[in-house]
Amino acid sequence: MNQMQMLMYYAQLGMMSQMHGANGMGVGMLPGTMPNMPNMSSMMFPMMTPQQLAAFCAAGQQHWQAGMPASAIANIAAAAAAAATAATNCEDPSVGGRNHNRARGPAVDRPERRLRCDKGNRGSSGRLDDIMGSPTMARCDPLLEEYKNNRTCRWEMRDILGHMMEFSLDQLGSRFIQQKLDTLSLEELEAAFAEIAPKGLMLMNDVFGNYVIQKFLDMNVEAHRQELAQQMKGQVLSLSLQLYSCRVIQKALEVLPLEQKIGMVAELDGALMRCVRDQNGNHVIQKVIECVPTEHITNLLDTFSGNLVSLSQHPFGCRVMQRILEHCTDQQRYNCFMTEILKATVQLAQDQYGNYVIQHVVEQGKPHERDAVYDRLFPHIVVLSQNKFASNVVEKMLLQCTMAQRGAIVEEFLRQPGRRSSNGGIALTVEQGLRACEQYALEQMMQDQYGNYVVQKTLEVCDESQRERLLSRVRAYYEILKTSQFGKHIVNRLEKLLSAGMRIQVNSLANPISPQQQILHQPQEQQQQEQQLPVSTAGSAVVAGQT
Repeated sequence: MNQMQMLMYYAQLGMMSQMHGANGMGVGMLPGTMPNMPNMSSMMFPMMTPQQLAAFCAAGQQHWQAGMPASAIANIAAAAAAAATAATNCEDPSVGGRNHNRARGPAVDRPERRLRCDKGNRGSSGRLDDIMGSPTMARCDPLLEEYKNNRTCRWEMRDILGHMMEFSLDQLGSRFIQQKLDTLSLEELEAAFAEIAPKGLMLMNDVFGNYVIQKFLDMNVEAHRQELAQQMKGQVLSLSLQLYSCRVIQKALEVLPLEQKIGMVAELDGALMRCVRDQNGNHVIQKVIECVPTEHITNLLDTFSGNLVSLSQHPFGCRVMQRILEHCTDQQRYNCFMTEILKATVQLAQDQYGNYVIQHVVEQGKPHERDAVYDRLFPHIVVLSQNKFASNVVEKMLLQCTMAQRGAIVEEFLRQPGRRSSNGGIALTVEQGLRACEQYALEQMMQDQYGNYVVQKTLEVCDESQRERLLSRVRAYYEILKTSQFGKHIVNRLEKLLSAGMRIQVNSLANPISPQQQILHQPQEQQQQEQQLPVSTAGSAVVAGQT
């Protein structure tokens, strides 16, 4: 619960306590007796008129910025809300007087009141209903309340006709409509749609109403789809950037005819990068790439060309980049995109978001694309294995590469100090630099915060001979690993492999050779020693098991 929610919670509790305490409806404000907010929301919102909202937000905001506790703000905000209500009752003859039944517009026709507390770069501001739920009506619908209180009764769609809007804006009511739409006759479906159609845009932007609109789009009634598409026309960009309506746009891109999809994409021209970088709009761009043939979105793809590296390093853009690689059928453009990505393989592999794009190429790319990634990563494989983000790419590579490539990686991990490939310009920390001069690559990785996971993955996927050589080196550092902060993960992993059926002689692992002795061995002597390791006798270093 954020600060604004807490403020509104306390303020509404205080207002209810002041307005209804005399009638026995007050809510206790004593410490430790606060009711649960989700359970209270349905009680509080019917009490909140627009005048009360404006009054307590204005009073509360002033004292909130001054640092006053939320519980103290409650009384001030409640008093302001009560005073505003009293003033409104005096000014509006339709409240509580003889003119109570005077014709008035429905509450949902009033403009939505927005709290401008959104700190993002989206064009639309935060809404009260974004924080705490759907827009509420000044008067709670009696039929909706009856439905909530009598869920055991058998309700049908015909029972709520005339109240479709109220039900659509409620969580339980919206769910009821979605469930019943599949069971309606064509006449009943027409009657239900006729009631919600005039307020289609409002429902698209609502936390619960958007699901009702999506359901009507799913019903495969062409006239209904065309009516909703007409309402979206000219509004596609704003709807794509909104938390709830972006889901409706995605559904429309799935079900509408191609001509209308192309028209929707055209409305996004000039704002494509804005959508890509938006937490809601990026989902719409992904759906465009999935559902609209490549030949109709060339302008979109050309907008991204030349910006693929920065796009891949963006938290939302990396998702769009993966969809492009999956669905782009223009071979010339695809090749250009892939070339641009591959040139930055090492850079992207070390990036917080770019690593997902490289993993995607490794996992779903063509064999020659996977080989290109391997060729660029291999010279730096030890350093990258100890990088927070690139280590994930190395693990993915170990799973997807060929047997020969995997063998070359294992050999690189087993190289002696001073015989490993250069860093190739990759920055090392001082600690990594010192260890690189003194330790085997495998020893570095086993005791590294991220490298130990690469070692674990290597033990899982390598063949028997490779695993035998790796475990013989693990034996040399077994006692050190047991007390190492990250090395103990290797020991734990070996125990799990044992329980899963891998035949490793634990007794031999408990008799390690000191690291100093291992380092002093000449390379030829070491290779002979590793080749002469016993295979199945008690006390041997390793008995290779099945992968």
